[in-house]
Amino acid sequence: MAAQFAGGADKPWNVLLAGVDSVARVEGGAAAEHAHGILVRAEGPQIAIYLEDR
Repeated sequence: MAAQFAGGADKPWNVLLAGVDSVARVEGGAAAEHAHGILVRAEGPQIAIYLEDR
């Protein structure tokens, strides 16, 4: 499963995947564990997040 997000902002932005334990990979950003799930930090205006199938 993949999801794409476009922030369209010049400032850094993040998205929190609440209740998600892990991601397969992130293009255009970095993922880190967070108390409520996975926090993905965008390195540019858009990212692609790939989730693992369960």
